[in-house]
Amino acid sequence: KLQSGTGFNYSTTLSTSGAIQSLLQAPVDIRDISCLGVPFGNIPDIPVPYLTHIDVVDAGLEVLESGQIKSATVESLRFMNNKIKIIDDNLFGSISTTLRSLDLSYNQLTELPINSLSRTKSLDWLNLHGNQIVTLADSYYLNFRNTLTTLFLGENQIISLPDDFFSSFKRLLWLNLDNNHIREIPRLSLARTIHTLSLSNNQIRTFPLEAIEALASLTWFTIRGNYIETIPEKPFGYKKRMDKLDLGENFISSIPTNMFNNTLSVNDLNLDYNYIEK
Repeated sequence: KLQSGTGFNYSTTLSTSGAIQSLLQAPVDIRDISCLGVPFGNIPDIPVPYLTHIDVVDAGLEVLESGQIKSATVESLRFMNNKIKIIDDNLFGSISTTLRSLDLSYNQLTELPINSLSRTKSLDWLNLHGNQIVTLADSYYLNFRNTLTTLFLGENQIISLPDDFFSSFKRLLWLNLDNNHIREIPRLSLARTIHTLSLSNNQIRTFPLEAIEALASLTWFTIRGNYIETIPEKPFGYKKRMDKLDLGENFISSIPTNMFNNTLSVNDLNLDYNYIEK
């Protein structure tokens, strides 16, 4: 299946050899390439200059080796629903200054690919949802600490947050850590710039008051599906305003009359599926 114009789309109606042959015949003004469900052992060698967007989705990729991305103008890569376990340290070397969006969701990574990601210098959006990541290593060498605004780490196997991992990010606005095994949020473990934070379906037992207090820009906070039993009466250190606070599906049995000692103003407070007695 081919679509002419500025983008090509290959589906399972093409064989691997057929897809590659079509690439060889592609016009030089192609900017976007999408290979959906076409079995590839490696990232296909795409003989098209000036590409900006490459999708290789549901192709069975297991290893991403260096030298497989030929175009030095790529801004967006999407490798969702593969079987990727290994990423070569130099994979992004040729696109270190152009790559802005990277989707590695639903693969088999067991750790954050620190060495390869450390090569990126302009990365803004990163999706690692649905892998098997257990621990978060030192972020000191990650250049994207200064550029990343959106990070998805949901549906992994993360147990704890290092004190100095997210706190070193300078521009992070959106962080999703849903569906992990996190038990607590250390006081200074998060980037102060975050305005949207989701911690749903973890194993958190206490409302992380001190960690949230440190996020002066936070406006949207979801912590539903945990094991929280009480809402704090202890105040924030300042008058805090939020658009949404979702505490649904916890084990809260009552709402204190002096919740957060009246230091929190919330437009949308969600407490559904708790054990609150009327």
